[in-house]
Amino acid sequence: MTLRINRTITLDLDKDLHREEEYSDISFTTPAGFTITPVDNRGNPVDLVEAGKVKITCTTYGDTKTPTTIQVLADGTVAGAIDIRHPEPKTITVKTVILEAKGGRIDNDVSRLVNKTTREKLEEYFKAVLDPAQIDIQLVDDTPKFLILPP
Repeated sequence: MTLRINRTITLDLDKDLHREEEYSDISFTTPAGFTITPVDNRGNPVDLVEAGKVKITCTTYGDTKTPTTIQVLADGTVAGAIDIRHPEPKTITVKTVILEAKGGRIDNDVSRLVNKTTREKLEEYFKAVLDPAQIDIQLVDDTPKFLILPP
């Protein structure tokens, strides 16, 4: 899987695989640049034995050519592993433009759109759309420009 700096993933733990009767201790190795936090189903930090999930956070830039391995240990023996790759950071610059094509009064359109196109709302939208592709956004302007096409 891929994980960038300042990003967190949450993985479900399969309690059937814990096999508490077979192992007295289950743990994760924590490589440099990562934090691993066992949490309950509500996201509260708990002991690994009580955890339903585990949160893994990348805290530093990793080598894009070499994956980082987090090992799952059962009584000190490797029982599984997760390879995390570090993608090259990608950023796009966006200049927002609202196109007026109806030929109506631009004043009406501006007043209707001003609350829908604040910098915060645009950043929130682009983050929701582009975060899964691990693309950062940089907005050029605080407010969109209006382009009016003649009727």
